[in-house]
Amino acid sequence: MFDKQVYIDRRNELKNKFKNGILFFPGNDEATMNYAGNTYKFRQDSSFLYYFGIDIPGITGLIDLDDNKEYLFGYEFTVEDTIWMGPQPKLAELAGLTGIEYSKPVDELKKFLKSKKKKQSKIHFLPPYRAEQILKLSIFYPNIGASATYTVSEFPFRFKFDIFWIVAFFKKSVYTLKHNKIFA
Repeated sequence: MFDKQVYIDRRNELKNKFKNGILFFPGNDEATMNYAGNTYKFRQDSSFLYYFGIDIPGITGLIDLDDNKEYLFGYEFTVEDTIWMGPQPKLAELAGLTGIEYSKPVDELKKFLKSKKKKQSKIHFLPPYRAEQILKLSIFYPNIGASATYTVSEFPFRFKFDIFWIVAFFKKSVYTLKHNKIFA
């Protein structure tokens, strides 16, 4: 990890290229092999790493251009995590390492983004390339790919079409599994 001023400067340079809205950077989650506890070697999203510098799964970075604030949303490590991995930093400590003042639990992310959408704030994000990121975005944009109203930089039509079908397939699969009592 570089000095926090490096990340502050990178985010400031990025902020100067946008007029308003939210810059949304979902970090990667761990990718499982055959069950949740058996994962591939973790690799953080390169854009997230470049602007936020944190190489830990499950964290989202957010730059609010309208209020001139930067946020880090993530999970606090549990006692079980400490037992398996040793002492781990708090989310606020991680935020401080990269010059971010505000940190919040990931559970507040959905509410935060919905409140910004109600205020007509544009949410800017890069085209997702992992299924988990597409599913995260589908929470905020249920018909992602079905409409051209979302603000996404250079989001190719073909990719939008593919995302629509992936999300539609996922929703249909969940519906089928629920109604066949495979999971509640």
